[in-house]
Amino acid sequence: NIDFIDSLPVQIRSNVRVKPYSDTGWNTAQEYLKRYGYEVVITDLSLLQSFRTAKIIVCTYPETTFSEAMASGIPTILFFNPIHYERNPICDELVSEMISVNIIFYNYHDAAKHLSQYWHDMGSWWFSPETVEVRNKFLSTALSKRKDWLNSWASIVSNTEHVPSCPK
Repeated sequence: NIDFIDSLPVQIRSNVRVKPYSDTGWNTAQEYLKRYGYEVVITDLSLLQSFRTAKIIVCTYPETTFSEAMASGIPTILFFNPIHYERNPICDELVSEMISVNIIFYNYHDAAKHLSQYWHDMGSWWFSPETVEVRNKFLSTALSKRKDWLNSWASIVSNTEHVPSCPK
């Protein structure tokens, strides 16, 4: 992640803000603070609040944060080493499509190059017909994000006869 940030042009790097994952023993927040200072590390905003301040969201692991970023509608990219994350083969086609429209990258060099190319006009990439099509496919496939989501959830929540009771 540090290599990614350091590889960005100064004009982009000066706009980078990092929202470290909760500390799980790696002290990532402290490492970012030592290297970049308090003006770069976001400590006072929730994840969703920090999303709202972003021109683009860069995720470094393919889990919930990436899904939330994609659902936000804010331009989002993901770079990660696929060796470290197991995927269900059912996702292969969608992942390939996300790679083809530059949402997913397997190395930070390509992600930084893409970010540099579109920094001054994210919309030309994010709202291109090809990218929108793949984004919508991700939302409907991976998140089941539908226009009638509230009715679906209300139906599930209100149907308590299918909810198992807790053992005593």
